[in-house]
Amino acid sequence: MLIDQRTLNPEPTLAELRWRSRRGTRELDLILLGFLSAGFEDLTPQDRRVYARLLDTPDPDLMTWLLGQASPSDPEIAKLVQAIRAQSFSTEADRPVPVRT
Repeated sequence: MLIDQRTLNPEPTLAELRWRSRRGTRELDLILLGFLSAGFEDLTPQDRRVYARLLDTPDPDLMTWLLGQASPSDPEIAKLVQAIRAQSFSTEADRPVPVRT
């Protein structure tokens, strides 16, 4: 029987999220790793769990969402995608954008 480590440790660490953010496409890597570098410390534990769920998304869907061509149906993920887009595509990219409303 395989045990999902996320069940044992429900709060993902920066190292885990950084590893899972490496997707194999330069564009996704830059967007996701840039977001983590700029704002991981500002994410609440709930935001970190939502980010981990976001990373379960197939790359084509993730790219479509992050480029603004479609929106996720899950409102928590949609809010996070909006924050990632705002941070990634702003002129002040070194400024973290809070996820919370």
